[in-house]
Amino acid sequence: MDVTSKTYKIIIGIVELFLGVPFIGGIFIVAHAWMPLVILFVLHIVGIIIAGREYKNRTGHILGVIGNALGWIPVLGWIFHLAIGIILLVEGLSNR
Repeated sequence: MDVTSKTYKIIIGIVELFLGVPFIGGIFIVAHAWMPLVILFVLHIVGIIIAGREYKNRTGHILGVIGNALGWIPVLGWIFHLAIGIILLVEGLSNR
């Protein structure tokens, strides 16, 4: 049943896109002492496991782990959040 992986990718993709909004995402992350990056790091690891069990593409989640590990770097983090959000939405909305 690939509904779990698809739904999970769409939800995490939307969260990543929110964090990729200039200034708003950065303020949110800093205001919460970078905990959103840690939480998303863990959620992407869970996403890798879910996608692996359903034999679905794990690329977005693997990039999410890397992106959230480097997300504390201001401009790089912003670019990563936008790219990861788009990739996860495309993966979630397609049948991959």
